[in-house]
Amino acid sequence: MSDETWFEKGFSLAILEKYTEALEAFEKEIEINPKNDTAWLFKGLSLYDLKKYVEAMLSFEKAIEINPKNDTAWYSKGTIHLNFERYVEAMLSFEQAIEINQNNDNAWNGKGLCLDNLKKYAEAMHAFEKAIEIDPKNDIALSNRGICILELKGNKKGIEAFEKAIEINPKNYRAWNNLGVVLARLERYVEAIEAYKKAIEINPKEDLPAYNLGELFLNLGNLEGATKIVKDTLQRNENLASILALQGRIDIKEKNYDVASKNFRKAISLDIGNPKHLLWEAYANFLKINFSLDLKDKKYKEGVMAIIRNLETAVPLSEKYGNEMSAYILFFLGYFYFKSGDMFTAKEKLEECIRLKSKSKIQTSASILLDNIWNHKIKPTWWRWWLNSPLYRWPKRIIFFILSLVTFAILALLFLHPFISWWFFSLQINWSLYGIFVTILIIILISPSIERLKVRDLEVILHSPPHYEPVLSPTIMEEKIREVGKNIRNRIN
Repeated sequence: MSDETWFEKGFSLAILEKYTEALEAFEKEIEINPKNDTAWLFKGLSLYDLKKYVEAMLSFEKAIEINPKNDTAWYSKGTIHLNFERYVEAMLSFEQAIEINQNNDNAWNGKGLCLDNLKKYAEAMHAFEKAIEIDPKNDIALSNRGICILELKGNKKGIEAFEKAIEINPKNYRAWNNLGVVLARLERYVEAIEAYKKAIEINPKEDLPAYNLGELFLNLGNLEGATKIVKDTLQRNENLASILALQGRIDIKEKNYDVASKNFRKAISLDIGNPKHLLWEAYANFLKINFSLDLKDKKYKEGVMAIIRNLETAVPLSEKYGNEMSAYILFFLGYFYFKSGDMFTAKEKLEECIRLKSKSKIQTSASILLDNIWNHKIKPTWWRWWLNSPLYRWPKRIIFFILSLVTFAILALLFLHPFISWWFFSLQINWSLYGIFVTILIIILISPSIERLKVRDLEVILHSPPHYEPVLSPTIMEEKIREVGKNIRNRIN
């Protein structure tokens, strides 16, 4: 078989998605002509489709070594970096591809995705617009530009961008999905449902629109609709963490707490490192023990301690998810330490939660719980209440200092009055007012101890964890990788 035939055979097999056989054909081509950078490129593309990313990267790098001007190999290398969230490295590869070929719209699109993930939205917008300038019918760049517009200009402008992408390519299911997300944000629920359904109709194998539709149904109270979406999606693929988590939340609504816990546990095993699943599992487990066990039951405390152990593992995981997620985890830990009777650790976790200054409602809940624990469980002495309060510490210290100073000055005057009166005969003191004033100051100073005499039964409600948000769908690069192959094939022909 000739060199060209091995290459042609490999390409034909790749078009048929027979990637293993295609890989073998490209390897045969390379055996005959090891300096064929295009064969190395296509070997890498086949490995990429087989999800052998390390080997694919090596093949792309070999193609670049043979031909440093192979902009498609640079672009493909950037794609792998991008998919593994190595945005800086990906951008360097895309920029190298652009330097070689200024008209590589796919590389401009990839660079835009990197900048968008790095939250450099203005620069990302420029990159997407450059891709669209090169190819005005690049609906993928238009869709990704829409995501960027959401951050810069709001939902209504985003709708226009996604509608433009759909106008160019009505089969762009990612644009339909994104349109549904924005419509849902604007509470245009009927239109959002239709957009999600259109995305599912175009690509029934894509899970993201199905998840978003199920999420919307759940939030609207349509448990039947959400359940049907989950059932249909899991029949197709039972190992989807987002869908399992959605099923877990449906189970909670239906008070099937044990089943919910199992679904969240499976989601955790599939989506390792996502603390949101851990939070929801903790919530489901707490509801289970709270409604099935007595507070004085030994198993109740054991259940709470098991929840605490699991949540402690989520603390380091939450850092990459921002302050809101960290705040929720710390609040949950504070709440469960409170339930276990460990008030000082509960106080410590709640203080950490408040210091994060997240803008979520959990901040207020943490302050209320911390105030109750400090005043009615820890019960500090009155001077510790003023000096070491976990809430408004410095204002309380300043007030305490002023009150103490005034009280000390008045008491000093009382003590020194007999001596001062020898020199200041005209000094007259209204002892009744004097006594009342001193009494008021002392009452204010010791008021924390008086307040604690009031018996309070702490009823603290545990809020549900943060909701799963509908997910926008940036076009990663699988579709574009295949387009690249077709374009090269056309050039070869």
